[in-house]
Amino acid sequence: MINGVLHNISGKIEIINLVHSAIKIAQEHNYDKSSKLYAKIFKMCSDNAFIFYQYGLFCETTGDVKKAINELTEAIKLAPKIAAIYYDRGTMFQSIDHFDFAIDDFTKAIEIYPHFLDAFHNRGVSYFHQGKKQLAILDFEAALKIDPTDENSLENLRVIKTN
Repeated sequence: MINGVLHNISGKIEIINLVHSAIKIAQEHNYDKSSKLYAKIFKMCSDNAFIFYQYGLFCETTGDVKKAINELTEAIKLAPKIAAIYYDRGTMFQSIDHFDFAIDDFTKAIEIYPHFLDAFHNRGVSYFHQGKKQLAILDFEAALKIDPTDENSLENLRVIKTN
């Protein structure tokens, strides 16, 4: 029994170490090598939200935003209560001007973690891009309730109110 538990823990540690190696390799801009390492990782374990999440961030780094979104969607299926995954997928949707999807993801991140300043801020940005200035103002103000010194929210609120 104990040997089985230790083997399981050892396998998980190995996978985490491989993911960290893949991240480091990607940071060195060796995307092909990192991609091959992720392929190896997925052969070892294909039901771990952390792996899908990290691979999604990797895909975004390589410029493949659609694949990144798909990978984060898989991560959400496996771990639907992690606000950061919704937030990051929302920023990806925002980067390709899919503001409705971005707003949905930022809203979900806020539902999970009501003090998620960046989710409020980025949802406000998405609302602004949709021409929904009042909703944008509410979100920038909500972000400022969390951190009254948040420069991005202060600046965006100033810009909206002067236009």
